Formats: sequence, C-alpha cells, structure tokens
Amino acid sequence: MEPYVKLILPTNLPFPKAPSRWLSHYEYVPPAPGEWLSPYLLEDRFLLTCKLLDFSFLRPLLADTYGKAGGSCYDPVSLFLLSCAAQMEGYLHMADFLGDLHHPQKGPYWGKPTGISPPHIPCPLPFTHFRDRINQQSRKNPSLRKYEEILQVLDWIFYKVGLVTYRFLATDGCLFPSAACYKDCAHHQAEACQNVQVEGLLPRIRQSLSAVLAQYPHLNLGTTYVLSIECPQPDYPQQDAHGHPRKRPKIRLFQYCFLPQDDQAPHQEDPTLKLLGLEEKLAETGLTLEYALLALNQISVSEQGKDLLEVACPRLPKDWDARLGVQRDNHNPNRKVFVFGYDKVTTHSVEPELETAFPGWTSTLPGNAHESKEHREHVLIVPGIRKDLAFLF
Repeated sequence: MEPYVKLILPTNLPFPKAPSRWLSHYEYVPPAPGEWLSPYLLEDRFLLTCKLLDFSFLRPLLADTYGKAGGSCYDPVSLFLLSCAAQMEGYLHMADFLGDLHHPQKGPYWGKPTGISPPHIPCPLPFTHFRDRINQQSRKNPSLRKYEEILQVLDWIFYKVGLVTYRFLATDGCLFPSAACYKDCAHHQAEACQNVQVEGLLPRIRQSLSAVLAQYPHLNLGTTYVLSIECPQPDYPQQDAHGHPRKRPKIRLFQYCFLPQDDQAPHQEDPTLKLLGLEEKLAETGLTLEYALLALNQISVSEQGKDLLEVACPRLPKDWDARLGVQRDNHNPNRKVFVFGYDKVTTHSVEPELETAFPGWTSTLPGNAHESKEHREHVLIVPGIRKDLAFLF
C-alpha cells in the first residue's frame, strides 16, 4: 500500500482475522510494461479497474466491522471487486453472477483478479453480510457510512494521481422506486400522521347512523357510507407549485353499511352496538351493521369529557423517508413520469482529455429533493474543490 494512501485512511487498524482464516486471498498484480496501452486492457473495464489500483486499503478500512471471534471469512477486497464485476457485467441478481462464476471459462476471468479459487466460490449470503458491513456508520466519522468512506478514499487516490482534477463538474440525479406503495399523499409528516388525534367522533357516528336508519324501509342495503375529516396537519402546504390553492385531503375514519340480518351471527351482542345505542333499532328493522374503524390506535377521554381517538392516517405509506419525484419519460420526453422513492444525486468530475467522468460524491435523498442544493453540498465535500471552486456556488 502506498504511504499517502495510509495517510488518508480513516482508520489504519490491522485486519482482525489471520490470513489462514480467509477463504479468499486478494493480491494486487500490476500490469506488465506492455499492457498499459494495449487495447485488450483499455476495452475491458473490470480488468482495467483491477490493474489500475491496489484495493488492499479496504482491509484496514473495514477492519472495525469484523471481529476475531467466529469462523472463516472471505477477504473483503474479493467481495468488493466481485460486487463491482456483477454491476459492470449488467447482472441484476447476484445469484446469477455467482452461477456463472462456477463456469470453467468465465469463472477464472473474475476469480483470479479477485483471489477467488474454485473450492471456495461464495454463495449470495456473504454478499448480504458484506452489504450490512459497508452500510454501518463509521466510528471515526459518524456522519458517514462505510461505503461513503470507501468512495472518499478512492476520490483522494484518483485526485492524487491526477486522474481526477475537478475542473469540470456535472451533477446528475436518478430516481428509483421504493418497495412501499404510494398512497396519494406526498406531504405526510411521518410520526405526526401516525398519531392523528380526533375529538368527538362518536357523536358524529351516532348522528350519521341515525340519519341513515331513518330512511328505512327505503334504505339502500349494501351502500357504504364513509365518515372522514380534513387533514389536520398545520404544516400541510396551502398552495401548489403554481401558486394555486391546494385542497386538503380527506382522512377516512369510519365506514359502514346495513345488510339483512343473518340468523347465524348474533350481531346484537357486539359491544360497539351498545356503545352506539343501535341494539333496539337493529332488532326492530331486522338489519345488521357491518362497520370498520380504520387504523385505530387508541381510545381515551379528553379533559372536557369527550371521546378522543388516536388514528393512523390511511394515506401514510410504509416507507416514511420516500417521496414523490418527477422525471421525463425515457420513451417520450414530452411526458412526465412520477416515481415514489428516492433520488440518487451524483456529482462527476468530467475529464475531457481522458474522455471519462469519475463520480466525486453520491447522496441518496428523498425523491422530491432539490438536486441543485445537493450539488452545492457536494462541492464542499469532494477533495480539491473547497479552495478553488466553492466560491462559485
């Protein structure tokens, strides 16, 4: 490892497990004198990556995520390079890539530069553990995760050797969807929407039920009636992006319908019917009440003696951090596509002489993030820019 690489490492801890307990052994092999300008190497992204840089710095960088206890492990450099190879080759699933790693011709192409031998070809599980390790918070830099430290060290190395100059910067955002479903609210307040307090709902329910039952025998059986309130959040935006008034969404709290009474189900014993005072009316009309109190968390009594219900807004998605972003359709640039998820914002250093663009910093933000503001933050983070270019932004 080069001395300046040791200086910029956040930690310089020895790897806790002895080499005899490694299932793979990465060893840097520099290119031969005739390989530097050979088209064979320049056209192969994976081999060029392995030849340009000694990735041994990953061991001390990730040393604090491993322990002396436990069994054998794979060299973290091997897992890192294999993950990069799968991305470069366009594999969507790691299991498919590892299946080809067993191939007698394809396997050595990826295995030899990464230190993987046929008896110890990994399964997908070590990569799952490796992703957990690089997602841990750094102990020395709590604001960064391990994979961000790796990117930071790589940027410093490229800047040191002159592959990256940061003279020309370009920021690009890429939306990717969340695993959660969008529920038609892009302005939720997370925990506040999880615990919405509603006072005096029971009298409203009794009044609505009495008004509907008064229509008997002309009542439309099976029709669903819904009681809802306007969103009570004070921070909900009053205007849209064009300055027009924005209508507050409705929160469904209670829905019900009346059906003919079923002899097999003694609905009159339902304690909710006693609370609403419907037992006698339902017995007279021969009807039964089917109801649903949506997303109820707690029922209590306020200081004024009124019922106080705590409900979760049904518009609140499972993923609280994701937001609704917009992008151009890949097939029709005149059409906008909305994506509920995240925005990966990357600032690249464009090198016209090398015809390359190296990522200087990457941030994963909610889908509605302002990319221009994040670009200014990246300018202050990436090495070599603070003194020269920060004043331009």
